[in-house]
Amino acid sequence: MASSSLLTKIREDFIFGLYLLNYWLKHATNYTQNRSHRDQSVFSINEIFLEFV
Repeated sequence: MASSSLLTKIREDFIFGLYLLNYWLKHATNYTQNRSHRDQSVFSINEIFLEFV
């Protein structure tokens, strides 16, 4: 009986770890993509500004 509850706990911890990893990777990817788009738009604004100087 004790071994089945231990295996259940290990499985639950493993699944929770996968959930946290997935959550972290999703947010890291969104942050990187948003930063990339933001940097590109700033670069475009700087190019436009420099054409008039």
